[in-house]
Amino acid sequence: MSPERTDLPEETSARPPASPPSDEVERRLAAYAAVLGAASDGGSGQLPPLAALRLLDGVRAGLDEAERRLVEAAREQRVSWAQIATALGLASRQAAEQRWVRLSGAATRDPARVRAERKRQQSVDTAYGAAITRLRAAVVAVHRQLSTEPDGADWHPRARLARTTLALARSAEPGGLYALAVQAVADLDQIPAERLEGALPEALDRLRRAVDQAVPASGRRVAADTTESS
Repeated sequence: MSPERTDLPEETSARPPASPPSDEVERRLAAYAAVLGAASDGGSGQLPPLAALRLLDGVRAGLDEAERRLVEAAREQRVSWAQIATALGLASRQAAEQRWVRLSGAATRDPARVRAERKRQQSVDTAYGAAITRLRAAVVAVHRQLSTEPDGADWHPRARLARTTLALARSAEPGGLYALAVQAVADLDQIPAERLEGALPEALDRLRRAVDQAVPASGRRVAADTTESS
């Protein structure tokens, strides 16, 4: 991720949502509201205590997923780990990093190693130029959007392929990153536009532009030669 940013204002105005929440988001919000309602009325309302308890695992999982995505989004905006720790009420930046590692399903990994791997990736991307840095950020953004919705029966098969491809691209070397991003865009372009929901269309547009800007020099040479010969 990008270098840390420590000069952020304490308060920022929230942006209005670009689109209505997805069905999955609405289901999670309804479950959360039902659990809070049952807890506040002592189980005397429509939802019995036992039924509310059954919803808790899903509510916790949804909140954990939301926290992980928010932390990653903050880091992409160069928010420091110290600031994230403060926002989460944690004592140190190390605690915030460890929490992110756990939420990422990599609890057995050493946070120091995770940090070192990410710094190495940043150094490599920087050496390749701003286009690769933007491309990786765009890959991460689209992968995040594809991972928001559960893999249901109504999912387009190309969306599954693109999600798998982008998961590999997130940590790939620059050459592999570009090739995988091109493949993912090709798969996503096969999906009807009306089936791309939420913030995915905007994120996909940014990925397309990032791919165009990151075309290897050899690719630009081939394109130029083709133009000259036509």
